[in-house]
Amino acid sequence: MNRIPIRTRYLLLFSAGALMLMLLFSAAIYGELQRLNQSISDVSQKKVHDSLVNEVISRSEVLLESLASSLSTPAKYQHLSAIDEQLKLISATPLVRQALVCDDNYEVLHDGTPGLDSFGNSVDPLLPVRISLSQAGFRVLNNQLLMNQPILHQGEQVGGVLLWLSLVPVKRSVYETEQAINTVLESAEQQFMLFLIYMVVAFGLLALILSALLSNTVTRPVQALMDYSQSLALGRWELPDILKKGDEFGRLGLSFKNMAAQIQNNVRNIETLAFNDQLTGIGNRTFFQQQISDYVTDEPDGKITLLQIDLDNFKWFNETRGFHAGDLLLKKMVAHCGKVLDEWCEQWVVKREDVHLARLGGDEFGIILLGDISRHGVHGLTENLMTVFNPAQDKAHPLHGMQASIGVAIYPLNTCNISEIQHHVSLALNEAKVRGKNRVVYFEDEMNARLQRRYELEQALLKARRQGELFMVYQPQVNISTGNVVGYEALMRWQNDKLGFVSPAEFFPIAEESPVVQELGEFVIEQVLQDIPLLCESHGHKVKVSLNVSAAQFFYHDVADLLIKGMKAHNVDPAALSVELTETALLEKDQIVLEQLSRLRSAGVAIMLDDFGTGYASLSYLKEFPITGLKVDRSYTARLCSGDPSDFALFESLLFLANNLGLSTVVEGIENEHEEQQAQLAGAKVAQGFKYAKGLPTEEQLLAIEMQISA
Repeated sequence: MNRIPIRTRYLLLFSAGALMLMLLFSAAIYGELQRLNQSISDVSQKKVHDSLVNEVISRSEVLLESLASSLSTPAKYQHLSAIDEQLKLISATPLVRQALVCDDNYEVLHDGTPGLDSFGNSVDPLLPVRISLSQAGFRVLNNQLLMNQPILHQGEQVGGVLLWLSLVPVKRSVYETEQAINTVLESAEQQFMLFLIYMVVAFGLLALILSALLSNTVTRPVQALMDYSQSLALGRWELPDILKKGDEFGRLGLSFKNMAAQIQNNVRNIETLAFNDQLTGIGNRTFFQQQISDYVTDEPDGKITLLQIDLDNFKWFNETRGFHAGDLLLKKMVAHCGKVLDEWCEQWVVKREDVHLARLGGDEFGIILLGDISRHGVHGLTENLMTVFNPAQDKAHPLHGMQASIGVAIYPLNTCNISEIQHHVSLALNEAKVRGKNRVVYFEDEMNARLQRRYELEQALLKARRQGELFMVYQPQVNISTGNVVGYEALMRWQNDKLGFVSPAEFFPIAEESPVVQELGEFVIEQVLQDIPLLCESHGHKVKVSLNVSAAQFFYHDVADLLIKGMKAHNVDPAALSVELTETALLEKDQIVLEQLSRLRSAGVAIMLDDFGTGYASLSYLKEFPITGLKVDRSYTARLCSGDPSDFALFESLLFLANNLGLSTVVEGIENEHEEQQAQLAGAKVAQGFKYAKGLPTEEQLLAIEMQISA
C-alpha cells in the first residue's frame, strides 16, 4: 500500500465514497483540508529558519569564545603570525566567510587576507552596522550572521574578534523544505479536485474510512514534520518512524534528515575547533581549562597536578629554520611526550584517561594529572620528560637540540582556588626560565611573594618622583697619591614611606623593564646638573661628577639631547661631567646608542665604561665606542690581597691596557689601606670606595666638604 502514490490512493477512495454521501463527505473533507492547511502553515519557513539560525548562533558562540581565548596573548603583543594561524583555521570552518581581529583601539590587526589589506584601519567602515566590541553579540543581516567577541588578556580587553558566517546554506535548506511542503500541498489540492469529480459515484459508507485514511496519510506526517523541526532546534536528530516511508512524505523526511546530518557535521567541526589544537591534534587551552573545571566539579576533594612546558629559544629556532620546521618540531615534541606519558602511566599504574596533554599556545604545553599522584611519581614523570630534551650522550636528540623548562603546581597543596593553580604553575615556569632554563621548578609560596613584591615596587615607582621619594647621593673619587677628591659618582636612592629604603639592586632592574625608567633618568640628569655647580663651588675648583645611564634610557628618550641642553641651562662645564655605561648598554651595538654617545663626546663629556672586565666583549667596545675611561670592577679589587700573584698581575694588566690606550681609570671598591696600597703599586691613580667615604645626599656632602676644608 505504501508503494502506491498518494494521488492514486485518493482517487480510489474518493470514487468509492462520493456516490453515497456527497454532501456530508464533502463537508468532512473540507474541514479536514482546512486542518491540513493549518498544520502545514505551522511548519513555516520562518519557524524552521529561526530554529536553524539559533542553532548556528549557539554553536558559533562557543567557537568564537574559544577563538577569543586563543587570541588573548597574540592580540596583546600583536603577534600577527599567531593571529594569522588562528584565522586560517577558523576560515576553513563551514559557513564561515571571514574573520577579523582588531586591537583595543578598534583598529584592524588582521583581516584574514594574505596582504593584510585593511591593517591599521578602523573597524567601523568595514562593518555593515555599528557594533560595540566591548561585549559579545551578534547581528543577523540578510544572508549573513555577524558575531563579535571581546579579546581579554588577564581580565583586560586588548581587542576584539569579528566573525561573518553565511546563512545561505541554511536558507537553501529551508527553501528546499518549503518547496517540498508546497508540492505536497499542491498535490493534495489536486487530489481534492479529483475527489469532487469522482465523489458523485463514490460510496457513502466509505466516507468515514476515507476521512481516517486522509488523517493518517497526510496530517500525521505533516505534524511529524513540524515536531521534527522543533526537535532539530533541541539537538535531537533521529528521524521519526512515520517519516521513514518511501512516499512523498518519506522523501521529505529524508530531506530533513540530510539537512540535520549536515548541521550535525558542522557542529562537530565547530566543537573540534573549540577544543582541539589544529596543528598537533591534542587539546587546546580551552580543553585544558575545561578538564580541570569538570574534574573539580565531579571530584571536589580530588587532587590535580599541573605541568607547564615551554620550549627554550623556540623563537630562535623558528627564525633560523623557518615556521614549517617549527611546526614539525612541535608535532615531534607532542609525539615523544605522548610516548613518555604512556610509559609513565604503565609504570606508575595510572589510568591514561586521567592524564591529558594540551597545547596552550605557541611553544607552550600543559599536562594535567588527575587524582592523587605522589611527589615521587611526579618527579619520575618530569625526569622522563626531560630526557626528551636532554637525551643520554649515546642517543640522538629527537628535537634538534631543543631544550625546555617545566613548571609544576599541585591542587589543593599550593592553593585551594582552582583559578590560582594555573597562575601558580605559570609562576613556576617563569622561575625555571629565570634560573637558567632547561630545568624543572616546583611552585613555592616565595614565588608569589616575590611577584607581589615586584608588583608593589612597580606601582610605587610610578609615583616615586611625584611624591619626592627619590634623591641623589655622591660618593667621592680620590687621587690616591694626594688624597684629594677629584670627582664624585652620582647614585640615585629611593626611600618609600611604606616600603622603606629600597636597594637600587632591587628596583633598577624593574625600572629598566618599564617606561618609568624614562622618568627616573630625567630626574637623575636634572638633579645632577643642578648639583655639579654646588660641588665645584664648595671645593673651589672643578671636580668631575659621573652619572649612570642604563641601556633602556637611550631608547626611551634622547639622553645626549637632555644632557647637552641641561648643561647649557645650568651653566655646567662639559669637562665636569662623565657618563657611566654598563656593558648591557652597548651589547646590541645599536646605532641609536652609538649616535648619542658620539654627540656627547663631541660636546666634551667623558664616557666611562663601568664594571670593566666582567663582560664578554669589553675589549671590542673600547674600539667601537667613544670610550674615554674605565672603571675597574670591585671583583678585581677584592682579590688584590688574596696572596695569589696572578690576581695582582691581572689587575695590573687591566690598568696597563687602559694606560696604553690613553684611557683614564677609576678603581672601585677600595675598602681598606692594604687594598689601596696594592692598587697604587699596580698603577692605579684614582680610586673610590668605603675607605674614603660612603655616598652622601647633596646637603650632607656639601657640609662634609666644608668641614674638610676648614680642617
